[in-house]
Amino acid sequence: MLNAYTQVNAQHILLAITPQTTESELKQQAEEVYEGIQQGLGFEEAVKRFSQDSFTKDQNGDLGWLKIGDAIPEFEKVAFALGVGEISRPIRSSYGYHIIRVNSKRELEQPKDFNLETEKQRILKQKQATAIDQYVQRV
Repeated sequence: MLNAYTQVNAQHILLAITPQTTESELKQQAEEVYEGIQQGLGFEEAVKRFSQDSFTKDQNGDLGWLKIGDAIPEFEKVAFALGVGEISRPIRSSYGYHIIRVNSKRELEQPKDFNLETEKQRILKQKQATAIDQYVQRV
């Protein structure tokens, strides 16, 4: 069950948007990387060869444990829907194309003083902050 106490441990490959690449070139490159993985290229090897995420590339694309609100909505929607061990097709975000692998999932214990409305407000504020940050980056 997906809630604020569900977490996924994920890795990703980011093919970033740059002034030198067109949208169609970037999408094609992401599809080619995905197909290579499907044909036996190791995920970690694909990270080393293709990922442009300078923050996670040296850690094999490891994002650690993510909870709802930790990542951009497009990424979360896919990451939390994947099963353990599954690899996503390339997904588009404001950063470029991501290929995601979920390594594990866990449910944290819900605190006894849990309040659903308070939790909804917390998540809404996180998502609003993320949207504002993305808008500012584009401007």
